Amino acid sequence: NCIKKYKTVSKFLSKKYGSFRYKLIEKDPVVDEMVYASDCYPISLGLYKVDSYWFFKGFKITSSLIGEDTQFFIEIEYVNLRTETIRKKSVRKETLKRL
Repeated sequence: NCIKKYKTVSKFLSKKYGSFRYKLIEKDPVVDEMVYASDCYPISLGLYKVDSYWFFKGFKITSSLIGEDTQFFIEIEYVNLRTETIRKKSVRKETLKRL
């Protein structure tokens, strides 16, 4: 079951980085009208998505349960907040130069 696997991954990340800061759930309204046998089916169609966020020692860790082409994926992303801030400033500066 995809939700069990996602919860297992989230539990491991919580053990390592502490409890997640917040969770974002995106749900298409069509899901409420659908009849399906597995909770993974709307996820695999891309109608339901779950993101959990941790912040730990200058990093933002994101765990996502996403679906595409009747498959589901668990994605873990690590973003260094310091370099992300520097990157955003340089992009903003380049955009202003173009104007």
